[in-house]
Amino acid sequence: MNEADTRLGRDRLTILGIAAVAFFMEQLDATALNTAIPTIAETFGVAPIRLNIAVTSYILALAAGIPVSGWMADRFGARRVFACAIACFALASLACGLSESLPMLVVARCAQGLAGSMMSPIGRLLVLRILPKRMLATGFAYLAIPALIGPALGPVLGGLLSEYISWRWIFYINLPIALAGIVALFRFVPDMPAVRPGKFDVTGFAFCGAGFVAAQFTFENIGRGDFPAWSLVLSAAVTLAAFILYRRHARRHDAPLLDPSIFRRRSFRVSQTAGALARGGMQAMPFLLPLFFQIGLGMSPLRAGIYTAVTALGAMGIRAFMAALLRWLGFDRLMIWASIYAAIVVALFTQVDASTSLWLLIPLLAAFGIARAIHFSANAMLGYSGIPQRLMSNANTFVSVIQQLSQGFGISFVATVLSLAAGANAQPDRGDFAIGFLAIACFPLIAITGYRTLWPHDGAEASQHPRALEYRTHPER
Repeated sequence: MNEADTRLGRDRLTILGIAAVAFFMEQLDATALNTAIPTIAETFGVAPIRLNIAVTSYILALAAGIPVSGWMADRFGARRVFACAIACFALASLACGLSESLPMLVVARCAQGLAGSMMSPIGRLLVLRILPKRMLATGFAYLAIPALIGPALGPVLGGLLSEYISWRWIFYINLPIALAGIVALFRFVPDMPAVRPGKFDVTGFAFCGAGFVAAQFTFENIGRGDFPAWSLVLSAAVTLAAFILYRRHARRHDAPLLDPSIFRRRSFRVSQTAGALARGGMQAMPFLLPLFFQIGLGMSPLRAGIYTAVTALGAMGIRAFMAALLRWLGFDRLMIWASIYAAIVVALFTQVDASTSLWLLIPLLAAFGIARAIHFSANAMLGYSGIPQRLMSNANTFVSVIQQLSQGFGISFVATVLSLAAGANAQPDRGDFAIGFLAIACFPLIAITGYRTLWPHDGAEASQHPRALEYRTHPER
């Protein structure tokens, strides 16, 4: 190996590590917050289920800002934008910790989301640009392992801080992590010069922003009774109109903010439609489980955090086997069987109560972590596997936006289900949580209808499945 190859290998590992710091910080924050929701709700004097707005407001701001991230990175340079995003995320975290009311926390979380929208997508884009497609499975696995430390540590840390110190330190802890990330970024990652991107698509951004906000408002308030029915009908109509107008605008614009023509590629389309359904359900579980353990089963925040962390350990365990699973089954078979497996595992949580043995609960939690990791990793690789480098930035933006919207929808959906099951202003009991688990289990089952449209050779270069590679070379067989 010559000196240039050695340096390229070092650069790849360095960028992987820096991007992982950003993912770690976001995941640590989000999972720790989920565990602390009942404690924060008590501080602010609101019902715990109402705290879902502190989660979804972040997700909405993240989704709204992501379309700008690629243009900003091209215009001002990826390293500079990445560093500014990390710094702004840290300052917004400080504001979250200093919040004295739910509205103050929501505003600070929105600021966090806007900063995060420039952080993870740019980190992922850097990784996509340095890795060849044959290395996507390995690269995503290595990138995910440090990021999964956040979900493993977050619930325990959130429970520990909430029970013995203060939930505010969930946000303050981001400050030293952010500082370390910025120092490493400027010390080890070479500067990437800015280019001259096309004129920013202001009209497209306005349509997208209006659609995202209206959609999240509709998801958030269905069945709550906080707003009149006509306002929800109006917001749903605004959502539909905004996306229709954007599609018409994108067809006429030379360089639209998000180019929907990329959905003509089947592997990308399936990963972002069926995958969004599965992701929406499984991303609601980290929100639901800490509430279930604390409100439904009467556990302490620390104990609930420890149990929730087991899901991340299961996810970390399966990452090392993702490449082998794909070589064995291929994307078309793996996604269908993984969806069935996920639905069964989530449905089994309806049988958990205060008397459930740890010997049954711990494996069930780990099994869910495995199901979640398989879906997330495989969908990501499937979506990117058929995208040429010239379209990678557009694909990455779409993937990031859809991931956040599906997560926000899943959390809002399960919060609404709990509210309807428990009744107005009532505390949900174990039976209400069981209804929530069954609702979530339906998401991956519905996603199977999309996964069935995959062809054997879809994602063959990423999966390296022999049947897929042979079919791509000799389709007549």
